[in-house]
Amino acid sequence: MKKVFLVFLLISIPFISFSEGSIINKGDSPVKFFLESELGTTAVQYHTLRVGESGTADTFDFVNEGGQEILYKFERFNLGMTIADQHRVSFLYQPLELVTETVFKEDRTIDGVTFTAGTPMEVSYGFPFYRITYGFDFFPEDNIDLGAGAALQLRNASIVFKQLDGTQMTVSQNLGPVPAVHLFGRYQ
Repeated sequence: MKKVFLVFLLISIPFISFSEGSIINKGDSPVKFFLESELGTTAVQYHTLRVGESGTADTFDFVNEGGQEILYKFERFNLGMTIADQHRVSFLYQPLELVTETVFKEDRTIDGVTFTAGTPMEVSYGFPFYRITYGFDFFPEDNIDLGAGAALQLRNASIVFKQLDGTQMTVSQNLGPVPAVHLFGRYQ
């Protein structure tokens, strides 16, 4: 993750602002590039997973049973461009991995693997995603933005339940596209 942050920092250097724009963006250029980042923490309030066969499925509570009651690092990076003050295209990457160590209070069977009560466990929930977005601003004036567009997100889900001694483990992984409507607005 340190490598991702370093690459992000190096890419952002040409975007440093000056009074006439930036090194990359001249004030009157029809194409303007932008770079955004969000860094902080997040807390999981509610997170469950249905495990087992249909009809006998059970619910696993990641917060109460999986140890996700702590704060986690949060980061999001967005790189894009605005064309002719109305078209906005961006690429967003959001890494998200929640890893906890816990002891199951009761026997749990997940994907056919039974983990006995009292066994030290590592529970990993990874959900990083990549998203490309296009938006059209209906009011290209400087003080108001109101627009719509579309986005396509690739979510990269990975759920791992592993005994700390390494004797048993179950892994569920899935890559899937998520189309979305993109709406945005801002008033200064």
